Amino acid sequence: MKDQSGISDPACAGLVWLALGDVAVPAGSPLIPGFRVLGALGSGGQGTTWLAARESDGLTVALKVVQYAGARFPERYWTELSALRERRLSCIARLVGHGIADGHPWIATEYIDGETLDAWAARHDRAAALEMIAKVADALALLHEDGLVHRDIKPANIIVDDSGRPVLID
Repeated sequence: MKDQSGISDPACAGLVWLALGDVAVPAGSPLIPGFRVLGALGSGGQGTTWLAARESDGLTVALKVVQYAGARFPERYWTELSALRERRLSCIARLVGHGIADGHPWIATEYIDGETLDAWAARHDRAAALEMIAKVADALALLHEDGLVHRDIKPANIIVDDSGRPVLID
């Protein structure tokens, strides 16, 4: 049975589906063909991540636009992104698209509703935090078994959803 996002994998429960109305595009947001930007989620060393809706079906996504790409966006990223597009692991935010717009690489993943690992850990005891870290280690092991490397593991890149499942993002 599929939920509103069209996802049939029960392991992906907790993914957010927002009712998207007419929302003005925030000033300074990117124009990525096929996506409507709803607002900024955050920014970091590589770029800015936006909350967006995929125009073809309204799926809510996290749309990361890389601010710098040098002469050529590293081939390893395209290789890993292509590999991730084929994966359906409940421990990673599913890749739904990637490309280059206006000279900047972009990556769209399903938007995961929840809280960062550090915010979650601040509300739980040490034993619960250690159990969550073990779940994150298991998620990383699944990626490594497929020959993939996350490259930016930190509490801000781990979202704990409402079911208590850690999901690797970014």
